[in-house]
Amino acid sequence: MKTYNKGSIAIFIVLLFLTNCTSNQKSENKETSLDKTDQIKFQVAKCTHSVGLCNLPMFISYENHYSERDNTRIQLINIPNWSDHAAALTSGTVDFSVTPFTNVITAYANGAPIRIVSGSGINGLYLVSSKNIKTVKQLKGKKIGTFRADTLEMLLYNLLKMFGLSYDDVEIVYFNDGFEIIQSFASGKIDAMTHVEPYITKAVREFGANRLASGQDVWGGDHPDCVLTASEKIIKDHPEMVKAVIYAMMQSQLNIEDSLDAAINKVVGKYYKTDKEDLIESAKSQPPGIDIRDMKSFILDRFKDLKELGYLKIEPDPQLMNFSFLEEVIHENPELYKKLKFKSKL
Repeated sequence: MKTYNKGSIAIFIVLLFLTNCTSNQKSENKETSLDKTDQIKFQVAKCTHSVGLCNLPMFISYENHYSERDNTRIQLINIPNWSDHAAALTSGTVDFSVTPFTNVITAYANGAPIRIVSGSGINGLYLVSSKNIKTVKQLKGKKIGTFRADTLEMLLYNLLKMFGLSYDDVEIVYFNDGFEIIQSFASGKIDAMTHVEPYITKAVREFGANRLASGQDVWGGDHPDCVLTASEKIIKDHPEMVKAVIYAMMQSQLNIEDSLDAAINKVVGKYYKTDKEDLIESAKSQPPGIDIRDMKSFILDRFKDLKELGYLKIEPDPQLMNFSFLEEVIHENPELYKKLKFKSKL
């Protein structure tokens, strides 16, 4: 029988201890290396948004991590007043925004280095009034809430002209917050308001609001609302990131169209402070729409409205829109694009 003296045992214990330490150190180094790899693997796309249902594709992109297919991770940054989106894009606080397209026009016309790169949400704009106001003509002398230079103000401005009214015939009250305007309407401080889904459905159900007109009533068909906007810097320095975010938005559109209930479950209460039933009902009137290439003329026509209202001085500029990345994503993902229900009619 082989025996060991105390010295041999001591040496054995020391060697075992050193081996374990080395192994643990390698494990720690390996984990650190993996952490670093994970950080390097994903470039971060800083994105902000507004409050309407037209932002749903961005929220689903974030929740479902669709952009990570292209090594891009979306980071959502909340900027409550969407009229501040252009400044955030210009400063580099964010790289992308989902913003009403007329706000983008105004910022671009005043020198902001930004471009519309795709759509996000379609339709969903409404003018609603209190119970006792049944027609647009009855708005004369009334207080109407809206958002400055927003698609919602363009809706109001064009609608009043259709009925022979002007801003001189009503009192315009401007808001910066989508929830503040609802509170003012509910309390009777304003007689009517322009707003988006899902808050229009909420106003009808909870406050008995009357829907006086929609964007389709005013403009005669489908139209964009929020659009995906990118800074010129991110377009120049990281074109692959632009494509990654557009792809994620397009994949989100398919998810919303095919699995609306599941998509709504991910956002109700978290991004939209309303009931699930309201969101599902609202989605019927404001669907996602990423490919808006056939809506260029409609977007450029709003330059005239904004000019008449004194928000800008320049003529319509097609350079506002850069759909080249959108076209690349469509070309590179034909099966995905084929499945989409809403798309350009080009």
